[in-house]
Amino acid sequence: MNKFSRILILAGSVMCFPGLATAQTQDSAFNAKAAIPVPDEGKTYPSYFLTMDQLKNCISVEENMAMLSGYIGKRNAIFETYREELAALDMEIKRIETYFRENPNTKIDDKENFETRNEMVRKNNDYVAQYNKKLEDYTTLQNAYDNDVSEFNSLSADFQNSCNGKRYYLDDLQAIRGN
Repeated sequence: MNKFSRILILAGSVMCFPGLATAQTQDSAFNAKAAIPVPDEGKTYPSYFLTMDQLKNCISVEENMAMLSGYIGKRNAIFETYREELAALDMEIKRIETYFRENPNTKIDDKENFETRNEMVRKNNDYVAQYNKKLEDYTTLQNAYDNDVSEFNSLSADFQNSCNGKRYYLDDLQAIRGN
């Protein structure tokens, strides 16, 4: 592994998206306070009102978004740990690279220096193997994170287009929630 790839992963940041922090702490957009009581003349469902099926779908989308926000938030915390561990391994690898630069093969003329160099080679190989494994795990986590973000963004767009700003009746909400 070359220095560039180590630096590249450590410099990379986790993709974030707007609304994550609020999505985790925000109550449902569908609550009794926001619902409309059924008027005396009965229910009608103009285009700005959600039917019961649409309301069920919107609540489901909102719940899925909240679940994904939880997954994404947990992974964000894990990413920091991975970055710290990768940085520590990178520092050890750089320390050994410095040793190799300062102690080229041509200067090994005694058994002690030879054994020290062999030990440094073993340590370097071990650190590089650990780094590669950690990087592989990080990449797997990043891919899962990216998939969750993509799904969240898709659900968010669906929610914005189909649910956001629409009205609904209190009795429809109560029937769906079982109240």
